[in-house]
Amino acid sequence: MENQNPQGEQPTPPSTPQPVPSTPKSKLPLILAGFLTVLIIGGGAYYLGMQNNSQTPYSLTPTPTLMGESTELTKITPTPLPTSAVNDQSDWKTFTGDDYSVKYPVDWTQTGPSDYLNTVQLINSQKTVSITLSKGQYPYGFSGSNNSTTNDISIEIDGKTIQAKEIVSDKGAYVDFKIGEYHILYGTDYPAVGTQASLTDYNQLKETISDILKSFTLNK
Repeated sequence: MENQNPQGEQPTPPSTPQPVPSTPKSKLPLILAGFLTVLIIGGGAYYLGMQNNSQTPYSLTPTPTLMGESTELTKITPTPLPTSAVNDQSDWKTFTGDDYSVKYPVDWTQTGPSDYLNTVQLINSQKTVSITLSKGQYPYGFSGSNNSTTNDISIEIDGKTIQAKEIVSDKGAYVDFKIGEYHILYGTDYPAVGTQASLTDYNQLKETISDILKSFTLNK
């Protein structure tokens, strides 16, 4: 027998299955994996770099460069200190005696030798300080003055070092010592005739006096 479709009923079409929406997968594992990969590679490169630096010695040899370019290391040449005008002896005069020679500044005056003890005097331009060279003891001293002090000093002359006494008073200062057959007396006022004592000039000229005495040379 054939199935009869009841009158008035419509056939029901077959149902179509609906796709089930898929749940999106999380990207966090991929991000973590990429981060770890970068970290591992970077750490390895840093470690290799540190190993290479620790094994490579530093070199102080400058790298050759093209003309016009500067090198890493520059040679520094010390600049000589300027010569003090006080110690510049390029224009000093020279006095030559019978058996000695001595230099003195161009603005100083030389007198003698005199008949008395073959005396030669060197006097500064202000005529306040003098150096006397004589064959024998030249008279010296400060008359009427008991207020004086004595200082032990060292003098360089004729390539030697001589110990001497410096007498300082309210009237001036002087030093007397002997080398060979010569007596050398230097100081303020006396014995240069017509000079005026000046301790200030004497103290300022001590370096010049020292250079004059260093230039004194006995003829061997």
